[in-house]
Amino acid sequence: AHTYGLRAIVGLAELCAGLISAPGIGLPLAIIRFIRFGEADAAHGDGGAGNQGKPLGGILGLLLRHMAESLLRRLPDADAVAGVFEPLAKYEDVREGMLLVLEGLVKPRLPPRSAEPLLW
Repeated sequence: AHTYGLRAIVGLAELCAGLISAPGIGLPLAIIRFIRFGEADAAHGDGGAGNQGKPLGGILGLLLRHMAESLLRRLPDADAVAGVFEPLAKYEDVREGMLLVLEGLVKPRLPPRSAEPLLW
């Protein structure tokens, strides 16, 4: 996924979110633990010249951000969201990485709580 273009990454994120959120398929979100984060940084110089020193600022950050946003919109309620994200607790590094994505990349883009209370 590290050398894909913008459209391909967004498509991949949507596909993954669909497979994760579909009740009949139930692909676990924990599969993100197999992404080679170190290779992404090396291949893109830490996300490109404008993203030097920003964790997950490149194509990998876009993939994870778009997938998380899509999951939040697809899942019907807080219990479903908790059920999808809870297995990440077993993997400390993956959990911390996803928290960085949610806090730094997803949360600033969310609509205000008053506009979409179910999303919050």
